[in-house]
Amino acid sequence: MLMGTLSVLSVAHAGEADVGRVIVKLKPDAVVLRNTLAQAQSADGSAPFATPMNRLGARRGLSVQDGRAIGLRLHVAMAQGLSSQALAAALSKDSDVEYAVPDRLRMPMAFAGAPADPLFDASNANAFVQAGQWYLRPDDATFKSATNASLAWSTATGSGVTV
Repeated sequence: MLMGTLSVLSVAHAGEADVGRVIVKLKPDAVVLRNTLAQAQSADGSAPFATPMNRLGARRGLSVQDGRAIGLRLHVAMAQGLSSQALAAALSKDSDVEYAVPDRLRMPMAFAGAPADPLFDASNANAFVQAGQWYLRPDDATFKSATNASLAWSTATGSGVTV
């Protein structure tokens, strides 16, 4: 019974791996977008509707399905039998595409502790001199803080991040 369940799960995951999924941003003057909007305005509902990603894929010789439209020029595109990297590379070559990148789940980095700033340390302050960056720490018995910047460090860390 368990083996049957595992093989079904393997097949399901194997099928998912064969679907490339990318985020595509079209250029402001994209022909595929203009053609899609023109078709939408003149459509009477009798003909199948080609989405921007369908049109873009057809131009590259690919069968591309439209995922969720994130904005007017930003779309999720999917293609069976291609990796996300391969699909992004193929769509990026089109003149209507500003960029195409693999759609990946991003997770925030875990907070590794207090910042490496020596002035942030609570031991820099005493009863006579309010040294250090006490106003950045969370409230405690010693200090009533102006902010709780350490909370921000738990959501934004790494190079190029100003907290």
